[in-house]
Parts: sequence; C-alpha cells; structure tokens
Amino acid sequence: MPFVVHHPMAAPVAAPGSAPASLQTLPSELLCLILDNLVLAPLPTGSRRHLPIPYYTNRGALLNLCLTSRRLYNFATPLLYHNIVVASSPQCAALFHTLLYSPHLRRCPRTFASLAPLNSPDDDEDAYQFFERLTFSRNPRFFHGGLYLDDQAKEVVKRLSMSHGETSGHVYTRSRDFTQHAVAGAMLLMPDIQDMLFELSQHTDYTFFMNDDCIIFRKALGSPTPSWGTPLSSLHTLRLQSDPDIAGFKADAGMLAILIPELFHAPNLRQLDFYGDEGNYTHHWERSLDAMVAYPEWFWGFLGKVVDLKLLKSQAAPSTVVQLLAHCHSLDHLTWTFRQEAWSSMRDLPDMSLDKALKPVARKLKSLHLESYSVGFGWDEDAAEMWDLLEVYQIEMYETVSTLHNFVLLENLTIDMMTLFGPCHRQRLRDCAADLSSLLPPHLTRLELIERSYNDTYEYYKTVGPHDHWLGNILSKFAQTCKVEQRQLRHFVLRVFPPGRTTDGVVQGFRSKGGILELRSRFFEAGVHLDWCWEQVERLPLPIGRDRDWRS
Repeated sequence: MPFVVHHPMAAPVAAPGSAPASLQTLPSELLCLILDNLVLAPLPTGSRRHLPIPYYTNRGALLNLCLTSRRLYNFATPLLYHNIVVASSPQCAALFHTLLYSPHLRRCPRTFASLAPLNSPDDDEDAYQFFERLTFSRNPRFFHGGLYLDDQAKEVVKRLSMSHGETSGHVYTRSRDFTQHAVAGAMLLMPDIQDMLFELSQHTDYTFFMNDDCIIFRKALGSPTPSWGTPLSSLHTLRLQSDPDIAGFKADAGMLAILIPELFHAPNLRQLDFYGDEGNYTHHWERSLDAMVAYPEWFWGFLGKVVDLKLLKSQAAPSTVVQLLAHCHSLDHLTWTFRQEAWSSMRDLPDMSLDKALKPVARKLKSLHLESYSVGFGWDEDAAEMWDLLEVYQIEMYETVSTLHNFVLLENLTIDMMTLFGPCHRQRLRDCAADLSSLLPPHLTRLELIERSYNDTYEYYKTVGPHDHWLGNILSKFAQTCKVEQRQLRHFVLRVFPPGRTTDGVVQGFRSKGGILELRSRFFEAGVHLDWCWEQVERLPLPIGRDRDWRS
C-alpha cells in the first residue's frame, strides 16, 4: 500500500459513508454566526439611492436561503428584515402591507431607511390610500397635513373657510408627503426599531405648514398631546437628510417639530442627525416657531436627552444653531460640518460667531468635529478677479473659532485649519496664529487636523510656497510644545493636501518623505503617535510660473 502524505492545508476528507457538511446540518449557533455576516451595517447618513453592490448581493443570498428549506427560512427571514431600505413610496407601502399581515415579522426590523422622498405622484393613489387606512383607522386624531383632524378640527376649518375663503384651503389640503405616515407605520408595525433615516422632499408645498391660516388654525384649535398608544421606546437614532445641492425645503428642528411630532414620543432618543439642512433661511425658522406657538415648552424636551448631534453639510447660520444647542443639556458629541460661502458676510441674517454658537455646550462636550466645506470658484479669470477683490477689500468670509480653552472636558477634536486659523492669504500668513497649542483645549487626547483652503484649488496653489513654509513651522513648534502644554495628547491625525506637481519633480518641505519622517520622530519623542493622511481633493493644473512666484 503506498504511503500518502496529506498537505495540512488540504480539504478534509469525509469519512466513508458520511454525508458532506452543509448549511442544513450545521448547529444552530454556527448557522447564526454565518448568516450574521450577510447582514450589512446600517447605511450612513447622506446615503443616496445608488446602494453599494454588497447590499444587493448579500440580500439576494439571504433571499435564496429563504427559498431553500424551512429550517434556513426560519433563520434567514429575520435577517432579511433586519436593516430595511426603501427607495419609493410604493416600496414603503408594500413593506408596511407585508408587516401588517405578517405579525411574526414585526419584531425583526432594527433599522429603517428611506432613501427617496416619500411624496406621492398623481398615479400613486393606491399607496396613498393604504397609508391613510393604516394611520387614520387606528388613531382618529392622527394629524393630516401637519394638523389634527377630528370633529373639533373640522369645525375650526369650516369657520376658517368661511372667514378667509379659498386662501385657507391650504390648511386642510391633503398633504402628498408620506413621511408622517411612514413614522406612524413604523410606530405600529416596527416596535423594536432602533434607527430611522428619512430623505425629506424638496417640494415647496411644505410651506403651507407655516402660512398664516395654518398658524390661525393652531391657535384656535390648541395642541393636544399626540397620543398614538405605545411610544417608540426602542428608537435611539433619528436621521433626516435632504440633498444639499438642490434648492428647496431643508430639514431643521422647527420643521421637524411640525412635520412629525409623533417622533418625540421616543423617550430613549439619543442621536439626532441633520444632513443638508438650510437653516440660513431664518424666515423658515421664525415661521416654524410661530407655527409652534400652541405647543408648550416641554415639547422640546426630547433634545435634552440627545447625547450625539450631527449637522452634516449644514448651511445653518450660527444664530440658528445656537437655538438648537441651547436645548441640548446632555450633549456629549457634536459634529458640525458647515458651508463656507464667499457671500456669507453679505447675507441679511442675524449672525453670530462660532464661539457664541458653541457657548451653550462648551463645558459639556467630550467630542467635537468642526469642518468647513465649500463650492469654490475654480481656476478661471472670474475666480482670479474675485480673489483679488476679496484681498484688496479684506472681506472676512470665514467662520472661525478664536479659542477652545472653555472646552474643559473635550478629549476628541476634529477641526480644519481654516476654521481654526482663519483664512491663509499670501499677505496674511504673518497675521495667522503660529502657536497651535495656545488654541487647543487643555485635556485633549486625540486631535485630527484637516488642511483646508477656500476652494482647494486656486487659493492653495496661489500660496503653495509660503503656505507650506508657514504650516511646516507650526507643526514643528507644536511637536516641541506637546510635552508641556498638551501632556494628555496621545494621537494626532494630520490630513493634508498631497504635494503639488513641480517642474523638476522634487518635493521639498514638510510634505516630502524626509519631512514626514522628521515630524513623526519629533512627535514620537513627545509621546504622540502621528498618523499622516493625504486629503483626496480635485487638483487643477498648476499654471506656468505659479510654483516659482514665491521663490522670486
């Protein structure tokens, strides 16, 4: 008999007469571990309808397993409904129809995301009628179009119609937005839901919630406490988003209160995200506050329990955000990525500095992320002319913080250089702060610093030489002072632009390989680990002679 040596990595050989292992024969615990890998993480805030490929492949695999056998069906079906994503009103109606007539599935959903505005086209009457039957049949006081409809409400509407004629038709016009119904459906059919994400519509018909007739209606009717039975006790994350590149209605706290007040019956809500809000239009904010006049102060009590607030790609003015932060008594983590606009100093708004806007939460925050983003002008004659005018007249168009010393509990800070140092024009580099330690909180353990210029192209290349020299000196000095002024700092993440293309191909300064190694060595001696990351930004060709201007 020949002597055979099996390779240790070779597949095991099944014993004679035994069946090969399969999913059908695996123990239940092992089968659950395998299938759990097919469930993807909840979609991040700001996701669009073009979902990643693994979402479709993994969901298809779970669906195929449901059709394989009864045993696999029992394991795969709950996971199939674990993280739900819908992209249209009919899909949302079909989902709720399934949950309505399949009670055994109602405990499965954990996250629900609507990646398209739930507004109905004219030919989608079936979906709309389903939502109406689902909500009104279970709560006659469910607000319709933002208003409670019962006998008393109808009487008020009748009086308003007689007094104001057709102008008050907006008060009881049937809203074509399904967001209210989707929230109500979730409260009924997904009692264990933990995370909800809604894409809000961009249509201007939202403004009828804030017109004079609507306000008169609320004052006449009063505001009874919304009663929808069992509250969403499991909900801890609510995320509302709108496309920041599309003009129209945007999300803010005032509109949230008007559109879906039933959400405030979520006693364990801890995280609130707004993506693409446009609070700079203070007219909307003021009108929404007027429309809220019938609601008592405790209506805003839900903000007092929020510990994590994210304002992503926000266009909200600091004067608006400060009203929001004033109610966040338990806030630990704040993320605020805002838009820097060249015309921001010319807007007709009651604005204030970032320092004043952050003052209500300065002594409570443990984590702060401040980052600006901008549209930019590009590299053309108009851009050059615009920048020359801004420099000549010294127009201040940036929101900056002057100091972070009041953030005594802050341990984690992410901030971009433009927000921290201010604009870095060529003739103003000498005026910018040169001591990084003097601007930072006293007990910081992690710092992430992001290089940012106004449009990441023109302004950066215009000052590439002196800017690199200035920033290199700041980083070198910061490495020296960390031992004394930032004793608790242990992790420093530096996100900077990649080196620009030069005619000789030689990279000099702190962006070179030698400069990076030298900085890492200096921070290592100070007990700080330095992570170096290149910012992925669009680069325009460097004009001939620009890279030599600063040397001459």
